[in-house]
Amino acid sequence: MRSPCACVGLACCALACSGCSIFSYEPTWELVKAGGATASYMIAGIPPKASDTVRHGLVPHFSRVCIAFNPDVQSMEMVPAIQAALQQRQIESRVFDSVASSLMCPAWLHYAAVIAWDTPPMTSGFRSYVSQAWLTLKTDDGRVLASSSFALGGVLEIGKWASTQDKVDAVINALLGVPNAASGV
Repeated sequence: MRSPCACVGLACCALACSGCSIFSYEPTWELVKAGGATASYMIAGIPPKASDTVRHGLVPHFSRVCIAFNPDVQSMEMVPAIQAALQQRQIESRVFDSVASSLMCPAWLHYAAVIAWDTPPMTSGFRSYVSQAWLTLKTDDGRVLASSSFALGGVLEIGKWASTQDKVDAVINALLGVPNAASGV
């Protein structure tokens, strides 16, 4: 038979180690939360896919494209991402305030985007991200050659935390008819 002091000692020890106890649900709950956040981050980082791509005939290869600056897009990453995606395909680009600014462009790229804010998994601060983007490639006389877009994928918002560069790259591939696993085309 145990003495009362031994029972009190065991009870105090159990209370002191409650975070380690098999009777505490907190460590298990924290592990479930961490696993869920990790899975959410991985799903959200899946490479984005272009959608709603429409090409009006074969899109010719251009060595130079002008980008019509859109002041309504509140992302400093959008234009550099478009220019980098074009440069990877050996297409020079320049940005102009309006189509009338330059008549020396064989093609014009028009863009629009929706910027949203959220807290990335496993962080504490809000961050902006491109939730939707639309790109349209037109000839110098305004005829639409191709259009394509990006939108987050469903309830899981697949591609949410992918970089703006990855999102734009998928849409540029779709516009130009470049087969790419990430573009879905």
